[in-house]
Amino acid sequence: MRETPGTLFTEAEIAARLRVVPRTLKMWRQLRVGPPFLKLGRMVRYSAADVNDWLATTVRLPITEQQARERKRFVKAQEKASS
Repeated sequence: MRETPGTLFTEAEIAARLRVVPRTLKMWRQLRVGPPFLKLGRMVRYSAADVNDWLATTVRLPITEQQARERKRFVKAQEKASS
């Protein structure tokens, strides 16, 4: 997929890039959880820059062992307080 400024891609092209079926993109649009899209009449198009930005915001980093221990202590304290 060649990315140049202003280039718009079809639903099928973006689905292939994200390795999902086009139906998933449609569901994401309805739920407003997927990448930003443009509606041109009945056509749906995606900007490569918008998709790249969306992907960058969906990155999740693993937690450290220390964070996991702290989370576990917090949950136990919450359970104890609610008893």
